[in-house]
Amino acid sequence: MESEKVYTVKDSDSEEDIDEDEANLPSREECEERCQTFAEVTGTDSALAMFYLQDREWDVQRSISDYFADQDKEAPSLPLTSQVKQQKKLGEKKRASMSDAIASHKVNTVDSESLTLG
Repeated sequence: MESEKVYTVKDSDSEEDIDEDEANLPSREECEERCQTFAEVTGTDSALAMFYLQDREWDVQRSISDYFADQDKEAPSLPLTSQVKQQKKLGEKKRASMSDAIASHKVNTVDSESLTLG
């Protein structure tokens, strides 16, 4: 008769793992201090600080470094686009203001080198 093979699967949330994690956990006061440091350096809040710190075993330097690395990955698309849109709107406003000023004869455009107010 064939013998059955028995496999044991270790649960990742076993009591041994939890006890080991708790042993590496800083005190409550230290966790709060690290969250405050992270939030001050990054300009974020304590919730985001706790997310990064917990995920990185409460290592402040690594958490801050990873936060800024994540920001660098996301930064080029949004701010640059917003900046271009803002500059475009500003240019449109300046052109409209100049056209209005010329039409109402508040600006003299006789001399091509300079503009003078009328």
